[in-house]
Amino acid sequence: MPALAITTLVSVAFRDVNRHPKDFSRKSLYSTFSFTRATPSAEIVEVPVIRLEVIRQRFQNLGFSSEVIQLLLGSARQSTIASYQSAWKHWMDWCTERDSNPLSPNLTSVMNYLTSLFNSGYATASLNTHRSMLSMTLDPIDGHNIGEHPLVIQLLKGCYNLNPPKPRYESFWDPDLVLSYFNSLGDNSSLGLYALSKKLAMLLALSTISRVSEICSISFPSISFSDKAVKFSFSRLKKAQTSGPLKSCVLPRLKGLCCPVECLESYLNATKQFRVSNNNSSLFLSIKRPHRPIRPSTLGHWLKSCLQDAGLHKDSFSAHSTRGAAASKAILKGVQIESVLQSAHWSSQSTFRKFYHRDLISVSVPEAVLAQTSSRESRL
Repeated sequence: MPALAITTLVSVAFRDVNRHPKDFSRKSLYSTFSFTRATPSAEIVEVPVIRLEVIRQRFQNLGFSSEVIQLLLGSARQSTIASYQSAWKHWMDWCTERDSNPLSPNLTSVMNYLTSLFNSGYATASLNTHRSMLSMTLDPIDGHNIGEHPLVIQLLKGCYNLNPPKPRYESFWDPDLVLSYFNSLGDNSSLGLYALSKKLAMLLALSTISRVSEICSISFPSISFSDKAVKFSFSRLKKAQTSGPLKSCVLPRLKGLCCPVECLESYLNATKQFRVSNNNSSLFLSIKRPHRPIRPSTLGHWLKSCLQDAGLHKDSFSAHSTRGAAASKAILKGVQIESVLQSAHWSSQSTFRKFYHRDLISVSVPEAVLAQTSSRESRL
C-alpha cells in the first residue's frame, strides 16, 4: 500500500517498497466507516488502513515523542509487520461486512471473528496470528488484552482440540539425493549461472541449517576466505534472536564436488562482472539483467527447483524443508545435539534429545551433512 512509504510508520527496510503517486493524500491512509444506529444519524469513523498507524496514534495519545514512537514501532520484525498487516486487512473487511467498528469491538465480535476463521479452515497457527494482531493493535476488553481474555483463550483451546495441527512431513528427504545429483553435474566451472546459483543456495542451506531469508541476507562484503574455510555474516537478525550481534558462520573446505567453499568461490568468479556499487551488499544476484540482489522468494524457488532436479516431486517439500533434512542427517551421523541447535539457532533441546539422540562423534555439522553416506551404511 502507498502508505507504507511513510517513514514514521514503518522500519527502514520497508521504506522503499512502495512508490506513491504525486496526489497521495489522507484518503490513502484511511477507510471511512458509516455505522447505522438507532438514532436518525449515522456515526462516521475514519479507520487507518495501515495497522501501524493505529498503534502510532495510540502512542501519540500517550504523549510519546516521534523519536520514541519510531523505536517502539521498530521492535517488530519485518515478517511480523507483514503478517499482522494482512490480518488487519482481513479484520477490517470482516467488520465492514457486519457494520462494525474495527477500532472498538466488543468481546462478542472478537469471538465471532475467530470462529469465522476457524470455520473457514484456518489452522491454529493462523488463528493465533490473528489473535495476536488484535491484542497488539486494539484496546483491552474487560480489563484484559484481547489475546489474554479468558474466553478468547478458551475458544482457541477449543479450536486446537477440534482441529489439532498435523505435522507437515512424515519424514524428510535424504540430502544424499541432492548431493548425488550435484556430482552428476560435473565440475563447477562447467555449470551455467542458473545451475551454479541453485547449487550454492542448496549447499549453504544444508551446511548452515539456516532459513531461506537468512541465506538470502548473507553479506557479500563480509565474505572472507582462508586455506581451510570461509567466513561470512548475515545482514539480518536470526528469527529467534533477541540479543547479541548479527550472526556469522564458518564453513570448512571439504573434498569433492559438494564443497560449499569451492562452490562459493566459483559463484563469486561467475558474478564478478555483474557486481556494481548498487548491488554489492548481497551475495546472491538475479540471473537476468540488471542482476539485482534477489528476494527470499526467488532463492526459495531455486531450492525447490533443485529438489525437483534431484528427483523429488516439486510439491512434496518446501524450500524450508532443507533445515529439517540437514538437521536430521547431522543427528543421525552423530553430531552433538548442541552443535545442531547452535547452527540452526534453535533454543529447545527436548525434541532432538527424544527423537534424534545418537552416539557422539567428533565431526562438524557441514562435514556430516555434506558427506554422502557410503553404500555400506545405506544398506545398514
